[in-house]
Amino acid sequence: MFDRDSSRRLFVQSVSRSFVPLLAGVLYTVTASRVLLGGDSAELAAVGATGGVAHPPGYPLYILWLRATSWLPATSPAHRAALATAILGALSVAALQQACVAWGARQRTAAVAAAIYAVSPLAWRLATEPEVFALNVLLAMGIVIFAAPGPPPRGSETLRVAVLALLAGLGISNHHTIVLLAPLGLWASVRALRHARAPGLAALAGISTLAIGLSAYAYLVVASRAAPLDAGCVWGDTGTASGLLHHFLRKDYGTTQLAVSTAAPDPVRHWVVLGHSLLGSCGLPLFGLAVFRVRRERVATLMLVACFVLTGPALVSLFNLPSHGVGRLVVSRFHLLPLALGVHLGAVGLDRALAFVPRRAGAALLAVIAPLLGVRAACSWADVRADHRPTTELYVRNVLTTLPENAIVLASSDDVIGGFLYARCALGLRPDVDVISPHLLLSDWYPRRLSAKLGYEVVRGVRRPGAEHPTLSGPALLTQTLATGRPVFLTAWFVPQLATSFPSYPVGPLIRVVDRPEAVLAPGPLLALNERVFERLDLEGVPAPPGTWAGARAADYARPWLVLAQAFERGGDPTAAAWCRERARTLTPR
Repeated sequence: MFDRDSSRRLFVQSVSRSFVPLLAGVLYTVTASRVLLGGDSAELAAVGATGGVAHPPGYPLYILWLRATSWLPATSPAHRAALATAILGALSVAALQQACVAWGARQRTAAVAAAIYAVSPLAWRLATEPEVFALNVLLAMGIVIFAAPGPPPRGSETLRVAVLALLAGLGISNHHTIVLLAPLGLWASVRALRHARAPGLAALAGISTLAIGLSAYAYLVVASRAAPLDAGCVWGDTGTASGLLHHFLRKDYGTTQLAVSTAAPDPVRHWVVLGHSLLGSCGLPLFGLAVFRVRRERVATLMLVACFVLTGPALVSLFNLPSHGVGRLVVSRFHLLPLALGVHLGAVGLDRALAFVPRRAGAALLAVIAPLLGVRAACSWADVRADHRPTTELYVRNVLTTLPENAIVLASSDDVIGGFLYARCALGLRPDVDVISPHLLLSDWYPRRLSAKLGYEVVRGVRRPGAEHPTLSGPALLTQTLATGRPVFLTAWFVPQLATSFPSYPVGPLIRVVDRPEAVLAPGPLLALNERVFERLDLEGVPAPPGTWAGARAADYARPWLVLAQAFERGGDPTAAAWCRERARTLTPR
């Protein structure tokens, strides 16, 4: 039997292990986004709500998780996906805390490190919206736990190899960056195999569990084959072996590229953005790397540091997107894994440093950190709240309200395309409207699906002599779309040169393209039309700042008034022009 002191000590240890993850779970659940957001969240919420295939590499494990949690009570499909992600976020905080303990940190220090990570703006944001990165950290911390240095209990080597391989397979089924933990995972597996009583059996167990983890990709095959050819919530052709491999290797983007872009990587600027994300954890990763001491676990520590370098500075050096504007939002998501690894290193290093400090002084230092965490949480919440603005969802609903019956929309930008996908697949709004993504016509699969949906053969990309990749035939696509006789709208000029080749005029946040110049409205009637349109729109009171998904959409609302201002200036009406410019200024700070 335990005495009273032992019971009290066990109770305190239990509370210290679970308090931070439970608090993070409550925090993430309460603050989970209830609306559609920018980036990939709209597409992931749509696929999670209705089934289908997400963009490469498909993220089948995360989609299966969303499907399995479809029973969660929520106000919308997007809110349900955010709640499902909040659960993963809380579990990732618990796994991080346990990883710190597995590597030698005391419970108190591990709890502080987990709390610092949990309230960092990046971790908080990615745990409260439909994104795959919280699950990525959860699986990565599982690898760190089972790769912890120190001799394992005799006879458990086979189990360690099997679990590490299973986590690797599941991680690859969620997000490919998990392979950057290979130095640590492979080192731990080889070490376990050397000490195993039956190395062959242990290796066979590892191969088997790796295959089990990768079996989540079978979902992509089933989902693709079950969907009709004209289904809008299916990316690629994963129903065949070659199509599944194409999707797995991300060939639509370029296997080693972050996105389809001709921009060259700019490592220095991306390192600066990464450093800013790491400083969001109160500088603990840098401190930890400075004070972390290695003794018997020197090789394990070097492997862990190598994983931090690979997932952080090395990976961001390959990014071919700008490090500013919405590009910064895209690339910053990849900073979550090095942030978690850095906090883990920092926790162990901090615990080693506290070993040289008297116990009372160390306890006082940890006590001082608590109110600082509260301040940090308040600052992070301001960032999270700004990211959760309803701008994207309002934009999608406003556009669908503006469109006439049977309209065709040629859409650009991931948040817009994903938003329309979510509105149609998850909410069932405006099934009469067809949305075309022009740049996806450069792929092999999209023209086939779009042609089946529209009922005619859509113009594909043109491969010019000597060119490595096909190019988009913008004029041919617009000409063909106008020939259908249906109203044609653009969210933006997907090829800037088209603006001078086709007559058009702004209608709310959209651009109406017509087949003849005389169909373009004069400034007076156009002003009256846009005033009627804006009376029906649901707009936010405070314009969104530039450099955000919301800010990009705010510019679309300002566009008609800027076009009208130019038209009135050309017509010799400076008063009307000034009024239109002032109206544009109230919609966007730019």
